[in-house]
Amino acid sequence: MRRVFTVCAAAALTISFGACGKSNSPTMPSSSASASASTPAPAPGGLTGGATIGGTVVRGAAPTSIRPMSGSSITVTVAGTSIATTVDPSGAFRLLHVPAGDDDLDFEGPDVHARLHVAGVVELEEIELRVFVAGGTADVDHDERHTADNRVEIEGRIAEVNAAARTLLVGNTLVMVPAGTPIRHGETSVDFAQLRVGDRVHAHATTNGTAITATEVMLQTEHGNPAPGEDHGNDAHVELNGTLAAKSGMCPSLTFTVSSTSVATNASTQFKDTACGTLANGDRVEVQGARQSNGTVLATRVEKKK
Repeated sequence: MRRVFTVCAAAALTISFGACGKSNSPTMPSSSASASASTPAPAPGGLTGGATIGGTVVRGAAPTSIRPMSGSSITVTVAGTSIATTVDPSGAFRLLHVPAGDDDLDFEGPDVHARLHVAGVVELEEIELRVFVAGGTADVDHDERHTADNRVEIEGRIAEVNAAARTLLVGNTLVMVPAGTPIRHGETSVDFAQLRVGDRVHAHATTNGTAITATEVMLQTEHGNPAPGEDHGNDAHVELNGTLAAKSGMCPSLTFTVSSTSVATNASTQFKDTACGTLANGDRVEVQGARQSNGTVLATRVEKKK
């Protein structure tokens, strides 16, 4: 059983979290390979404790078209601190002693100037992210967090479903889902057999050695995106979680992206823990809505996450 974590940066994004069918995500290097490939940032000023945030930066036009770093120099810095590291030629990086709380990671390079908000960092937590960065925009596609008390939070796309073993491969992390584990889509219970490759899930889990066992699975996309040539019209319900970016327009008619998916609001959109006029780039949000024929999600509800 294995756990593999990845962070990716893409030059231009045309993906959606809910892609169904076979996963088109790039093969992720092993966590041990990433760790050995990248020299961790030293502890500035004798810092101790804190969290670890790491992964791999890979540049490409889309997650199905990945290319090497080509020698480009990108640094990753915890904003407001001296904690920084340089992304190595394989794309790996690792930051140590990241302070608990809400942190911002700055990605800086010849054609990259992006900030990623990482909320709710916990002392001694290990966080591995898969992030797509396009110019000035950074967005999380895979978020995996392990705490010192053996709790795990995994949010990402299903790459494989094994019905016989009741396991999910989320990214490259194998998650066991025992019979009786609650699986929900919103307030609706979902059977394990309804989970599909390409669906986006958020799993609460625990670890025992290398085994990861889900205690609850939240399905964020009901059926994923239409396959090529398939049109679900306006009936495909979608849930997105991620960082709001590229906001434009005037209330109530806003457009922005979440998880590289275009989102639009209108006068019928409901807002929770925020308001239309206070939404800002960098906010962590959950969006519920219906996918339109052009691929845009028309939001019925936007909730700001803490």
